[in-house]
Amino acid sequence: MAKKKRTQLGDILENAADGPRTRLRQVPTTARRSQAEQTPAIGSKSTRADRLGRVNVTGYFDPSVRSTLRLIQAEHPELSLQDLLAEALDLLFEKHKKPQAAKVR
Repeated sequence: MAKKKRTQLGDILENAADGPRTRLRQVPTTARRSQAEQTPAIGSKSTRADRLGRVNVTGYFDPSVRSTLRLIQAEHPELSLQDLLAEALDLLFEKHKKPQAAKVR
């Protein structure tokens, strides 16, 4: 009789070399909280006042991208990194004929 291939992390941990462990609680997919439910509520103590009503937009880039942004910042010290990214996003929106919405307050 062939052994069943173990694919669940709980099964792997339960049968680890040092003996059975407590089974991990499986949360059904439908019971998982949505991204909106995981983010702090507007006005909650964990949300900074300057971030109320805003969302985080991120990406991973080559380290040279950050270096170049810092070079631009050195030439324009009055501009924050967020200001520079808002300007770049607005140029992207303009190129695609979309409303410019990335202005920083």
